[in-house]
Amino acid sequence: MTSPVEDSPTRHRVARAAGLAPLVALALLWASLVPSMGRMPSNDYYGIVGQVVDGDRFTSDPLRWLLVKSNEHTVVLPTLIYVANVALFAGDNRALSALSLLFLLALGCTLWSLLPAGLRAGRLAGPAWGLVLAGMVFTPAAAHSIVLGFSGTIWFLSNLFAALAAHRLAASAAERSGVAFAGVLAAAGLGAVTYSTNLSLWPALLVGAVLLSLPLRRLALLAGGGALAFAFAALTYTRPDQHAAPVVGDPVAVGKFLAVYLGAPLATDPRLAGPLGIAGLLVGGAFVASVLLRSDRAEIRAVAPWLVLQLYAVGNALGTAVARAGMGGARSSRYASVAILFWIGTVVIGALLAARTGARRPRVWTRLTVAAGLLLVAATWVHGRPILRTYRERATLHPLAELAIVHGVPDRLALDAVTPAPQEIDLLRHFMIARRHVPFDRPPLATYGQAVTVGPAPSRLPALDPATVVATPVGGPVVRLKLQGIHGFARPAELLLVDGEGAARGVLRDVSPPWFVRLRRGDTGARRWAGYLVPTGVSGRLFVCVADPGGGPLNPVAVLPVPAPARDR
Repeated sequence: MTSPVEDSPTRHRVARAAGLAPLVALALLWASLVPSMGRMPSNDYYGIVGQVVDGDRFTSDPLRWLLVKSNEHTVVLPTLIYVANVALFAGDNRALSALSLLFLLALGCTLWSLLPAGLRAGRLAGPAWGLVLAGMVFTPAAAHSIVLGFSGTIWFLSNLFAALAAHRLAASAAERSGVAFAGVLAAAGLGAVTYSTNLSLWPALLVGAVLLSLPLRRLALLAGGGALAFAFAALTYTRPDQHAAPVVGDPVAVGKFLAVYLGAPLATDPRLAGPLGIAGLLVGGAFVASVLLRSDRAEIRAVAPWLVLQLYAVGNALGTAVARAGMGGARSSRYASVAILFWIGTVVIGALLAARTGARRPRVWTRLTVAAGLLLVAATWVHGRPILRTYRERATLHPLAELAIVHGVPDRLALDAVTPAPQEIDLLRHFMIARRHVPFDRPPLATYGQAVTVGPAPSRLPALDPATVVATPVGGPVVRLKLQGIHGFARPAELLLVDGEGAARGVLRDVSPPWFVRLRRGDTGARRWAGYLVPTGVSGRLFVCVADPGGGPLNPVAVLPVPAPARDR
């Protein structure tokens, strides 16, 4: 018989804390990377915000807010979050990345609380499942949506609403609570205005409600809510001009895309991702069939919320396949956060079946299933680390992109690190300046040709070796400079290049990798800088200057010979 001490509230709190600890630890690890994720929002962010801007302010037209789109998808709630971020943090991407990590942590905690009590029994079971969930929820395969915070705000919030709806559905069946069922409708409804891909949640919830034997009136409410969500999406749907037409007559192409979509979080090569996706569908289908054929009501209740999440993921994969098979991209990192929910559901349902199959030694079978889950975690992290590295390297170009935008330099290398459509930033330029939106929240030291006051130069001013400077023409008279760092002064936000007449000729920003990357590479030297120079009419040398902390004249810290432009490399 269980003693009161063993079943005490304190013991349950300790077990819960131990189970959630891996999620919190991994969230903190990711949070330590946020400062290196770049200040500039990326990609579709500018097109989304541009839909609700009038001049230098946000529109007061409620219809425009309701119809705001990212491509063909409704994104009302994420847009409201972007607006709040502009007001609070000048639109800084890192704030959105940090918020995205909070959404992932909330998702992981929701999934952990959905685990059946039997799977969490034992001192090590809770932390082990926490490790599996943390490794999969925080997979670096989804680095696109973490590093590019605007994307995580969309995808992770949508997934969180899906998990909350599944959680409340299970609670409404267990408690027969109208409040819990209202939570289902609220979560699904909010998901529908977060991202249109959340539409696949409604049929998934309906299947879950049938399995849980909810009353007919609740089934009708779910069906009605889903019909409204689908009707709204259909009435407001517009296919972007640059997108291929939906693929409706080629089931083979759709099937291949769907399989790669589901397998992509585990493998880089589509020749492996596709078979993994098919294997996952077969194994997951077999697990669910085994539960349904046995008709054990308790087992069905335990499986139902996980099946809802699996169907949500597969529905997303199918809808994306129809819309995007003609464009490719099934392995896109932004899809990984949805596909991984399918694998989480498969592992949990497999654990329930294993515990039933090995009823005499359920903990042994559960441990074997957890081990299988950890193998999936290892696969997604091995696959995802290069993806994360790519996005982190892209973020190191953000300081250069900030300079390009502020000074109007048509440098595609820098601008492509932020958006493939820089014209969308141009359309928002007046708004961004008026609202002091990144990058206009930091006034430049000077503009090109502006006269500046430079203090006396030290007698032994270090001269930079011109052989270490790469000068590349980027359009008109402007060249992009890349050079190694300059020793001997505290890290400034910006360096100004000044000619002998006291006129500003160029500007530099720090583009060094984060400290932990430099430490891993053994790169303990001076920091790296990049920026722009207009060398026309300049001969001899330029002074490299930093701002005086007290607002006095600029302080020269080095001399730079005027570099000769070279071809891009």
